[in-house]
Amino acid sequence: MNEPTREALAKLGIFRAASDAILTLRADGGEILASNPRTQALFGFAEADLAGRPPGLLFEDGELPPGWQDGEPVEALARKADGEVFPVELVATPFEFGGEALHWVALRDVTERKLDEATLRQSEARFRSAVETLGEGLVITDAFDRITYVNSRMAELADRTPEEMIGRTVEELLIPEDELPDYRERMQIRLQGVSEQYELRLKKKGGEAFWAEISASPFRGADGQVAGTLGAVMDVSERKRIQEELIAAVDAAEDASRAKSAFLANMSHELRTPLNAIIGYSEMLAEEMRDRELDDLLPDLDKVYGAGKHLLGLINDILDLSKIEAGKMDFVLEDFAVPDLLRDLQGTIQPLMVKAGNQLEIVCPAALPRVKADMMRVRQILLNLLSNANKFTEKGRVTLRVEEATVGQAAGLAFHVTDTGIGITPEAMERLFQPFMQADYTSTRKYGGTGLGLTICRQLAHKMGGDVTVRSEVGQGSTFTVLLPLRVGEALERAIERAERADAPTQSTLFPSQRSAAAGPPTVLVVDDDGLVRDLLQRFLTKEGFRVATAADGHEALRKARELHPTLITLDVVMPGGKDGWQVLEELKNDAELEPIPVIMMTIVDNPKRGFDLGASDYVTKPIDWRRLGAAIASYKPAPAPKA
Repeated sequence: MNEPTREALAKLGIFRAASDAILTLRADGGEILASNPRTQALFGFAEADLAGRPPGLLFEDGELPPGWQDGEPVEALARKADGEVFPVELVATPFEFGGEALHWVALRDVTERKLDEATLRQSEARFRSAVETLGEGLVITDAFDRITYVNSRMAELADRTPEEMIGRTVEELLIPEDELPDYRERMQIRLQGVSEQYELRLKKKGGEAFWAEISASPFRGADGQVAGTLGAVMDVSERKRIQEELIAAVDAAEDASRAKSAFLANMSHELRTPLNAIIGYSEMLAEEMRDRELDDLLPDLDKVYGAGKHLLGLINDILDLSKIEAGKMDFVLEDFAVPDLLRDLQGTIQPLMVKAGNQLEIVCPAALPRVKADMMRVRQILLNLLSNANKFTEKGRVTLRVEEATVGQAAGLAFHVTDTGIGITPEAMERLFQPFMQADYTSTRKYGGTGLGLTICRQLAHKMGGDVTVRSEVGQGSTFTVLLPLRVGEALERAIERAERADAPTQSTLFPSQRSAAAGPPTVLVVDDDGLVRDLLQRFLTKEGFRVATAADGHEALRKARELHPTLITLDVVMPGGKDGWQVLEELKNDAELEPIPVIMMTIVDNPKRGFDLGASDYVTKPIDWRRLGAAIASYKPAPAPKA
């Protein structure tokens, strides 16, 4: 090649601008025709020292590496002018210039890359050494569930060799047929980039199943997409066995606890009913003996009265112990805005909704009034209901809608939690709010849960003067509605204040009804299923100057209330005939003609708050404290006849 051609090649822009060392060689690689400045800087040769020389002088072996003309990258050891050897990557590109076949050869220093590769190999060696010493199985899969790596512990758990597992799918090797739907659902979640920890049954080579706790974390490729999953697997079969034994023991204990609670509730009523008569009659007889000056009989009556009170104290102690075992609920009342609470709830529940593939919608008017209640308890109720809705809904919609409502006779709010989930059968609805009961016992395995959530929700709502109700249709979803008064604090304070009043006369919301213009004493309607109690109250009230009418059940009570329009009604809670005292009280207060009649609840059921919320004027627990009752009815007593 003549000198002008050589100079033209050397001056080409591609030579001068390239970041790699570039040589121009004859097609046979026998002579360097030209080189760029990067070649001279990398190898330490002057351009004149390279021109016309064989390219082998730039390589440790003294010649171009084998395969250099194939057009593929070739690695070789290069030598600088000072003798230093370093790794290069060589790529040759054929071209024609001036009618002559030539090659451009690009040389790149790959010293740093080689160091990085060595470091990576060391890291991989350390990684393999570390994972092999783990007590957990480790499995790495690609985005298509194919296994790319397992450690020896994972192979041991699967009863296979690593070679048997690599290249095959986890679903094929490890997942029992009945677990496939759950596993595939979790794979879809993983492809969305979500990590999770869960328990699943896996199978060994021979088909034997074992329980595993799996921690699965997706990892991403250079393009940012999920490229596979890193899974840690621990055999928890023994732990599951112990858990099942503990669950069986807990179930037995819970059955015993429920039996005890039912026994205490039944015996409370059965024992207190005759005690009412014993204590009541002994008090009345003692008073009558004093009036007749039969003082010699009073010590015996005092002993009867004292024994009755002592027995009542024992029963109350047993019931108090039962309450302590059940736990005492305290409330911290505060004034808060519902939209703020719902925003906090949304932040908590939204990730769970996304994980389940559900959409969450919150409908909350901006102008809702503020609420005085225990915000954490309200949040607990709503979070429980939203979690349930999410748990029993798959790729559907969950809606929380808030609106103003009337709770009893007070202003309140209604929170409606609606889902498009599996729904609830009519049979399951009957036991839905019972403790430790679930809508479907077969749901325990799939959905989990203790069966206490809805019971707690309803109890909390009741304690705050509200309620929890449900409407549902199988396959169409469910709607749970929470009703709460706006001023929970005032209702609680009023109930506590009235429940704790001692023997002082009532400073009350008691108000006399419009008395009949007809002559004669005011009428009291006594409603109680116990004939002894009716007799005691009739004797006491008659002596106090009242006319007394009686009713033995709820239906008779409502009929006589409409007939007589009494001045006052005393009302028991526990009554036969399908209509208890709560229902009677609600119907009385919803009837425009009967609503003004004051109602004194007189019962063994210790729930004054519910009575006051439903509109009761006073609440007296049995056995009856006659002085307490006398104070409660004082404002209704007839005026004494003027003396002649």
